[in-house]
Amino acid sequence: MRITHFSTATLLVLLGLTVVSLDARELQPQLREAERLYQAGRYQDAARTANDYLRFFPDDFQALVIAGISAYNNGDYLSAKKHIAKAHAREPKHPLVVEYAALLREIEYRGGSLSPIPLQPPASNEYETAGFFKRGYFGPGFTHTSGNVIDPALATPEVALPMPHPETESIFKTQPVLDIAEKAFAEGNFHKSYLFYSQLLASQPTNRRFLIGRAESAFHMKRYRQVVDMLGPLLAAPETQGFNATEIKKARQLLSDARQKAFAEQP
Repeated sequence: MRITHFSTATLLVLLGLTVVSLDARELQPQLREAERLYQAGRYQDAARTANDYLRFFPDDFQALVIAGISAYNNGDYLSAKKHIAKAHAREPKHPLVVEYAALLREIEYRGGSLSPIPLQPPASNEYETAGFFKRGYFGPGFTHTSGNVIDPALATPEVALPMPHPETESIFKTQPVLDIAEKAFAEGNFHKSYLFYSQLLASQPTNRRFLIGRAESAFHMKRYRQVVDMLGPLLAAPETQGFNATEIKKARQLLSDARQKAFAEQP
């Protein structure tokens, strides 16, 4: 599955496309605030602000997009899937909808369905079921049991079947998510690798491997100031803050390169 790579500037432009909808309405103040929070990296606050707006305007495309991508970056994949699906029903070709829908499909493909509750079957009809049973629809019926009935209280935990899909929280503990991030980085899809490393780092904030992966992705997206903000305080501390020798060397080189690029951008 090929997912289009968006640079930082392009991504902000695409997000800005939600400022004006099909009927040329400007973004409402509450959604403008949600967009500002998203661009500042405050994804939970952005999602909360957009969701407050959706309580009154549940079909607003702009709000659905902002709520969906904010929830995704905050690690709330269930909410992200709900919002992106509704946005897809309204504007299936919008670039942000296309990309985030593809990311959610890939997570489901590798880690199992995000929905913990499957679709419910139709309500049962006891009279219809009894009629099928009498006609042998469910196979031969036995009027007498074997008599060897095990007391349910004696059942052991081993007889319980595992859940067909992992819980949503366990997504961060599985290797496939790291595989997606590393593969995306190797393919030059730095926006995608940045998103997945961000999710991994949110689940394990002290994991320096995830931090460096996120910083490298941000560097290749020309987010030099963000790299400085991520690595600067940690490397300025008297202790190595959990880095091993290889990681500290790599992080220092990355920070040095990011500082040079950031200062070169200043007028």
